[in-house]
Amino acid sequence: MLHRNRKKLLIFASSFLIISLIFSYIYINISSVIDKDNLNTNISNQDIFEENKEGEVKSEINIAYISKGGLNRENIENALKSFKIEEDVIREDTNTQSVMIDNDSDKNNNEEEKEEEEIIIPEPEKPSSSCPISTLNCVPCHKSETYCRYEEGQEYGYLGWACQNNNPSNIRYSDYRINIITVMNGPAPCGEKGGFMVFTTYESGREGVKAYLKGISAGLHSSYHFCGDGECSLREFFSKYAPNSDGNDPNGYAQYMAAALGVSVDDTPLSWIVENKLEEMINAIQHKEGFFTKEGQL
Repeated sequence: MLHRNRKKLLIFASSFLIISLIFSYIYINISSVIDKDNLNTNISNQDIFEENKEGEVKSEINIAYISKGGLNRENIENALKSFKIEEDVIREDTNTQSVMIDNDSDKNNNEEEKEEEEIIIPEPEKPSSSCPISTLNCVPCHKSETYCRYEEGQEYGYLGWACQNNNPSNIRYSDYRINIITVMNGPAPCGEKGGFMVFTTYESGREGVKAYLKGISAGLHSSYHFCGDGECSLREFFSKYAPNSDGNDPNGYAQYMAAALGVSVDDTPLSWIVENKLEEMINAIQHKEGFFTKEGQL
C-alpha cells in the first residue's frame, strides 16, 4: 500500500514539474516577444522624434496619435503617415512663402534699380538774359563735384567754364583782350563768368579764339612782345598763355600741344601754326582746357 502511494506521489510531482516547465517556457517566449516588440516600438518612436527635432508641429502630431492609442505599430504607422501629410503641407507652404519672398525681393531690386536710373542731375537754371544763348550739351554737375562751375547761390552747374561760357580756350575777360578780338574781325563776348569771356554760342566763341590767336601772332598783345611777328615757339607762347601763376604747367602744356599738332615744341614758330594748323590748335587747346560735353571731352 505504501509502495503504491509513493508511486502516485512520484507521478504527481513529475507531472507538476513538467507542467511548470511548460508554463515557464511559454512565459519566457511571450516575454521575449513582448520585450522585442516594445523595444522596436521604442526605437521607432525615438527615431521619429529624433528625425523631426526641427519640426515642433510634427512632434505634436506624433504625441497626439501615440498618446491617444498607445504605443503600438499601428499608431506609429498612422503617426508616420500624418508626418508625411503634414510635411508635404509644410513644404508646400514654405515653398509658397519662399516664392513670395523672392518675388518681393525682385520687386524691391527692380524699384531700387529704377530709382538709380532716375537719378539724373538736372540742368542748372539759366540766366534770363541771352548770354549765352546755348550751352552745347555741356555736362551738368552738382557743385560738390571737381571742376563743377556754378552760379552763386545755385546747387548745380556745368563741368568747367569753357563749355558753359562757349569759350574753348578760356580767354580771360578784359577790355584789352576784347579789343584785340574785334580788331581781328572776331565777335565780341556777350558777358563774363568766372573771370572768363562768355560768348553767345560755341561757334561765336570759336571765332573769337581764332581772332585772339591771330592778334597775338600779329604782335597786337603787349604781353607777348617776345613773340615779335609770331616768331615765338610753343614753349615760349605757353609760358605766358598758361602761366604757373594760374596753376598751370607751361612746359607740359607746350609739349602736349606740340604732340597734338605734330610739330616741334621749340622750333616751330607760332606764326606758321596759326597759318597752317589753327583749327587743330584750337581743338587741342579746348581739350586741354577741359571743354566737357555730353558727347565727351572735345
